[in-house]
Amino acid sequence: MSTTSSSEDTVSSSSDSSTGPKPIEKKEPLPVEDYVFDQNDEFYMAPPTAGFLHYRTAAIICGILEVAVLIGATLTLIHFYLNIGITGFYSSLCGTIFVFVAIITTTIMVIGIITERPSFISPQMIFLQVEVGVLLIGALISISSMSLGIESTATLFGPFVNVHMMEDSMGPIWPFNLATVCFCGAALGIWFYKIVEGCREFLLDKKFFEAKAKNELEMEIKRQ
Repeated sequence: MSTTSSSEDTVSSSSDSSTGPKPIEKKEPLPVEDYVFDQNDEFYMAPPTAGFLHYRTAAIICGILEVAVLIGATLTLIHFYLNIGITGFYSSLCGTIFVFVAIITTTIMVIGIITERPSFISPQMIFLQVEVGVLLIGALISISSMSLGIESTATLFGPFVNVHMMEDSMGPIWPFNLATVCFCGAALGIWFYKIVEGCREFLLDKKFFEAKAKNELEMEIKRQ
């Protein structure tokens, strides 16, 4: 009796093992030939905007925000230079140059988005890289100057700010405050860059699939 039950248990266990969980079937990716391009696909909803905005809309908004932030910062520098004297001439000049370049690159980018020309977005991407680089260098210099002494700080920042007035109004750690502003600006610039880059990739994809569909249509017409 026990021998029979044990043999039955062995058979049932072996049958259970043979009919265990089946491996998950891997789904093959859809062939490129069968892919249908959809410009409103979720893939083109910008992740930096939590998927709420399409890359085209997000890039235009980012360009407008970039110009607005630069104009606000430059007007503040000019006000401090003319009315208070805490900033220098070169800081206002640099801000003005950045504003004009931003207006030009943003205008070119918007035209490129409307006319669907990916190459028109490249100037904006390059300018954003320059902005982020300048801000990171400024943050590095600001942090380093705190360990170099007041004379070195005055030499580095003299053309851009009134060092003595900065210390009187913001305290001896004002370079750290400046570095914080630079880091925040660089983070914002990187966020803008990722959105603009995604918009360029979207336009390249759209151009590729439209050209592919056109070639297929021409080949179909020739066959007929």
